[in-house]
Amino acid sequence: MIRITCPRCKASLGVAEEHAGEKWPCIKCGQRLLIPSPPLPPINKTVLAPLTDDQPVLTPFTDDRPPLALMAGPAPEPQEPARWVALDPHRGAVILTLGICSAVAAVLSFIILFCSFLFPVFPLIAIICGWTARSMANNDLASMRRGEMDPLGRGITQAGQICAIIGSVLALIPFAVFLFYAFLLFGGLLSVVGRR
Repeated sequence: MIRITCPRCKASLGVAEEHAGEKWPCIKCGQRLLIPSPPLPPINKTVLAPLTDDQPVLTPFTDDRPPLALMAGPAPEPQEPARWVALDPHRGAVILTLGICSAVAAVLSFIILFCSFLFPVFPLIAIICGWTARSMANNDLASMRRGEMDPLGRGITQAGQICAIIGSVLALIPFAVFLFYAFLLFGGLLSVVGRR
């Protein structure tokens, strides 16, 4: 009997081995499940002792080939067990937050372009948050490629980097408009003062 667990409702089900490879519905939730092949029997791990000259060699083969254990040569050296490597934690949430702040501040700078005296603050916030997020994202992605940082944060780091790029570029437009009008205003004031 093959034992499977439904991934949707977590019901434990048993199916006869002759139905391996077929799709059956779960008896509780109706989810169609692929019945896997039956598990292989456990391998008998016996240790072979070295043969002496007076012992006969028994082979299951009909020809004169030596048994597989003798053809393989000496046993491989035992390998040292794999070790866990401590990786630096990713900063994807921080980078994404800074990227979103950059994009939101850039959009707000378009909305209140000339409606408030706080207008130049929003493009500056967008540019500072965007550049900070882009710098952090570039460093973190390089560390992930080198295997020094947790790679599970790659997607969220890239999303923050994209938001930061969009916010920085969008913030440059209203900031340039503000500088242009400030230049015109300052030039107009200088011309008025120069005439007096």
